[in-house]
Amino acid sequence: MKLRKTWMLAAILTLCGLSVLFVSCNSRSGSLAKDISSVAGTLDGPLPADSAPFRVLEAMERAECFHQYEIMSDTTCHICVEAIAEADATSTEGYGIVVTKGATSTTFPNLCNARCPMAAYDKQHGWLWLTSSAMWGTGVQVDWLYQIRFDKDDKAYIAHIVNPYDIQQQLLGRLGYTIEGEQITLYDGEREIAQATNTVTDMGGFDDEQHPVWIGEQITYDLAGPTPCLLVTPGIKFTTGLVLTYDDMPTLTALLTIADDGTLSIGDISVAETDTTVTAEMAYEGVNNYCHSAYDWSPSEANPSLMSITMGEETETEYEVVFRSYTGALVYFYVEKANGRTRMVEHVPALNVESEAGSIDLFDYLK
Repeated sequence: MKLRKTWMLAAILTLCGLSVLFVSCNSRSGSLAKDISSVAGTLDGPLPADSAPFRVLEAMERAECFHQYEIMSDTTCHICVEAIAEADATSTEGYGIVVTKGATSTTFPNLCNARCPMAAYDKQHGWLWLTSSAMWGTGVQVDWLYQIRFDKDDKAYIAHIVNPYDIQQQLLGRLGYTIEGEQITLYDGEREIAQATNTVTDMGGFDDEQHPVWIGEQITYDLAGPTPCLLVTPGIKFTTGLVLTYDDMPTLTALLTIADDGTLSIGDISVAETDTTVTAEMAYEGVNNYCHSAYDWSPSEANPSLMSITMGEETETEYEVVFRSYTGALVYFYVEKANGRTRMVEHVPALNVESEAGSIDLFDYLK
């Protein structure tokens, strides 16, 4: 049930509900200076569009009642974005987004709502930005980016879709690196943008001396500002197990713009700020505060052991915190270290049933 992150380069990933084997792409060269090598890409081609299983689409079509949880709400502009968890008590298996403007709701049944989708409304232009998971598993997180607009009747429609492969391909022509001993230097063209420590010599060395630095397994977005910010973390490929490691590697960011004709532009690349990094103590405190505000703890007054909050496993990018209810049900909180985004998954052991239960911002529950 719980996703474990081991950063495999050649791994079977979950791609919109399907199992897909991705292998490494060929490297690029030529546009960068002689002493700067080009990074390589893990994505072999454009990812197929989101598509919910037929049984899920049938359930949504005939349902009279949906159980939804909020992704984003702007009461001033009367915009709300929600994810569908169940259609008449039937799981939608992580699919279905509902966008509401005013009194008009538009359902996008094929959009994936797993792994903490995000949304932000651009008041100046009157359109909506939405992220949706394209690929995840074994620590990989790759997102779609949608620009959603509204017609004269406030009905939503998808105006533009940013395929992660297109992002990767643009970056392959720009991102480069040099390696000198224990120092890895990253470049945007010939401009130095970041430095990292080369740790793979202690793990058997590079698997491919020609292409040790890769991108494509971590492509996400920050929607906090008026313009989407791309977030990409390069990985280092070393010999043992063909694994990508992200230890000490910086997350890179750049502003993203889409012209009316769909032309995609990536601005200057820099290192993403990390002043919102979450510690294990913060993860526990925030989840503990949330659980005490959201759940009834009175059954545990006579027997405190009936309910508990414990730290689970930690990965390179997430903390797991587990809440146990007096009913025996479990809620797993997956807290992203970089930004506090927290995904919730409910699990009922007696029925062996699990479901996505929405997401919270951890910082909303820290004093």
